[in-house]
Amino acid sequence: MKYPKQLKSGDTVGIICGSSNVSAEREIQCVNVIKEMGYKVVKADNLTADYSGYMAGTGKVRGEWINKMFADPAVDAIFCVRGGDGGSRAMEYIDADIVKSNPKIFVGYSDVTSMHIFFNQKCGLVTFHGPMVSSNMVD
Repeated sequence: MKYPKQLKSGDTVGIICGSSNVSAEREIQCVNVIKEMGYKVVKADNLTADYSGYMAGTGKVRGEWINKMFADPAVDAIFCVRGGDGGSRAMEYIDADIVKSNPKIFVGYSDVTSMHIFFNQKCGLVTFHGPMVSSNMVD
């Protein structure tokens, strides 16, 4: 098993919507709460996308953002913004080789549970079933 490096103050957290989107106002709140915790933020550009009324883009778009966050050497951890429905439709677009080559903290629950299983079983990565930024960290 690959253990990601410990997150420390000043590190960079990438935030993604692996399933459902958020409003522009909520996106700002999500960025701010991570910054208030002492981290820099890189955000996927699909957080406020409105695909089919509630998805943060197609499965391909969401899967590609997961790949980009794992591949980006500036990103130390990936936090999911919220759950929802549709994470499983992003799975076919996640590149296991990118994840294996770039182990990082991955946090979320609910609909991204399938991603946790994939990262664990196919990539040998320890992930964290934990709070979502919008659902649990923003007041």
